[in-house]
Amino acid sequence: MISALCNLIAPYIMPVIVVVGIVNAIIFFIVRSKINNLHTLVQSWTYYGFHGEGTDDVKKLVESSDSAALWYTLYANISAIFPLMGIFGTVCALLNSSPGSGVTDNFFVALDTTIMGLFFAILCKVADSVISSKLDRALDEADYQIHKLSQETRISYAQTET
Repeated sequence: MISALCNLIAPYIMPVIVVVGIVNAIIFFIVRSKINNLHTLVQSWTYYGFHGEGTDDVKKLVESSDSAALWYTLYANISAIFPLMGIFGTVCALLNSSPGSGVTDNFFVALDTTIMGLFFAILCKVADSVISSKLDRALDEADYQIHKLSQETRISYAQTET
């Protein structure tokens, strides 16, 4: 049963790894854009002050922070599955080998899927190291600004009540 399933899946594992790698590269650029937008938003409020919209400012910062964090989480989770897809391809290729019927070919397919999974995992990890620190810094700054805006809004609201 499992061997039959591996026979059906094995030819498609390598293309799936490549397609998921391309999709993750696109997601990387989306993440980078979201982080840059968040960073720009936070920096503009840090240096030029708030827009005076109170809860709208907080809402805009929260939405931007959540969006950047969501896309980064998607990127990181997809990156984490590359080694698993490589191992899966290895196992499927080795299960397909039967004595005398292309053992060498199946062995090379097993090695190819392992190498592709590791290659994309390493590439994604390097790219992750480029954006993760900037995301952490932008989220910390946004969190600080959100708390500052929330406090100013509460003070402003309390002053209008009296």
